[in-house]
Amino acid sequence: MSPAAPSPRWSPLREPLVHFALGALALLAAERLSPRRSAPTPPPIVAPPGASRAAFVREEALVREALARGLGDGDAVIRQRLVQKVTFLLEAEATPEEPDDATLQRWLDAHADDYHRVATVSFEQVFFSRERRGASAEGDARAALQALVPDEPVASAQLRGDPSLAGPTLPGRRFADVTRAFGYAFASALDGVTPGAWRGPIASPQGWHLVRVTGRDPGGAQALAAVRGDVRRRWMDERRAALVRVAEERVVRRYAVAP
Repeated sequence: MSPAAPSPRWSPLREPLVHFALGALALLAAERLSPRRSAPTPPPIVAPPGASRAAFVREEALVREALARGLGDGDAVIRQRLVQKVTFLLEAEATPEEPDDATLQRWLDAHADDYHRVATVSFEQVFFSRERRGASAEGDARAALQALVPDEPVASAQLRGDPSLAGPTLPGRRFADVTRAFGYAFASALDGVTPGAWRGPIASPQGWHLVRVTGRDPGGAQALAAVRGDVRRRWMDERRAALVRVAEERVVRRYAVAP
């Protein structure tokens, strides 16, 4: 009978767990010996003049921490607020050149309807109330007209008539204004009155009127000199809006968009 073979001696180098532990120790040593990459140092917090330093530093530090942790990602309110701030910045940077009169005139010609002057009439009146005078209102008005001289002031002329809610002097009235106050028939008749002297009487639903037209404005397009300030303001607003749109498009082009 042959003698039994001696059993192999135990060695820790043969254990798998020992191999794993040695590998982990090697990786840890390599990490400690390799140079560390330090995180970029954020810029220092600088409190603006007049601000409470402690309060501003606290707020700025918390804002930076929130951004670093990505707390604003996906927040619609924060995104909209950032868009507004960038838009305000672009608007502040958009400074249109000062327009010359030729530029403003071209803009005014293109928007002439916005500045069309409506025809108006200015007149004075002496009123004879149908309610007060009854059937004699028209006759009293005709008699008063014969007594009036062409250039008699309205202050003395109205003493011959009755008080009127519209008043004795009506400057710059449009046809629609006259129609509202005295009726369509009165407004149409007034259109045919020659300026200068007392005329009438003209009937209205309230009674009879002696009138003296003191001026007419035929209306129409307005000269640039009369509306230059408003035209310039609107031109500048449109030009600034156009510059902001160009700036926004330039920002968008900086970023790739996934298909």
